[in-house]
Amino acid sequence: GTLALAGASSIASSSSLIDNGRFDISGASGNETIAALTGSGAGAVALGANNLIISNGSGTFAGTIAGAGGLQLAGGTTTLAGTSTYAGNTSITAGTLALAGASSIASSSSLIDDGRFDISGASGNETIAALTGSGAGTVALGANNLIISNGSGTFAGTIAGSGGLQLAGGTTTLAGTSTY
Repeated sequence: GTLALAGASSIASSSSLIDNGRFDISGASGNETIAALTGSGAGAVALGANNLIISNGSGTFAGTIAGAGGLQLAGGTTTLAGTSTYAGNTSITAGTLALAGASSIASSSSLIDDGRFDISGASGNETIAALTGSGAGTVALGANNLIISNGSGTFAGTIAGSGGLQLAGGTTTLAGTSTY
């Protein structure tokens, strides 16, 4: 089934959203906040032009996130285990956004990392368009490589792990101390 939010509706006070069907915020009048997002590979999130804000992530979402909008993690830990095709920014203002298995956020226009971006549980290298963020941001590579396809901006945080960093295009400035 489909749970659709329209206009100024909100489920921000709900403790979590378990999405094994379709969660559609494309008809909402702006960004939507949920506490946590979990669900199976059958789950789908339709953003439209809106951003989905996860305020206190916990658990794994194995479905897809699609649309022109973006994803923001404001706290907690959320693991994405599906391939997402949303085009907006991925923003980690606090907490940990982890990618697991064959997941991907390669379609996202940029990653703004002021929390923790963890690709150590991914089944291979991960591609992002661009990487920016403050000195509070960290990237955990594990044994994987992080590929930046169209770098722009400065990342002042740290990158750590036994994997590597590959810049495939654009310019990325690293202003923090990295140990990869």
